[in-house]
Amino acid sequence: MGSFSYLLPAHCVSQNPDRFMTNSKGWIFAAGVVALALSLYLWFSGSDQAAIFVGLWVPSLWILADLVDQAETAAA
Repeated sequence: MGSFSYLLPAHCVSQNPDRFMTNSKGWIFAAGVVALALSLYLWFSGSDQAAIFVGLWVPSLWILADLVDQAETAAA
């Protein structure tokens, strides 16, 4: 993670920030960030309905990331 760890809230960073993108939670969280960026792009480009549709993915992906992290933690 390195120098960009200040961009994420503390509860989103795993115990070892250098290994954030090596577990499933990191990749799913990143997919949520990409969905957020895509939603904003769609909104400001005039595709309101598509932006709302894609924007609904963000909380779903972040909830999925937390569920996966809990399952990985329980399995370890």
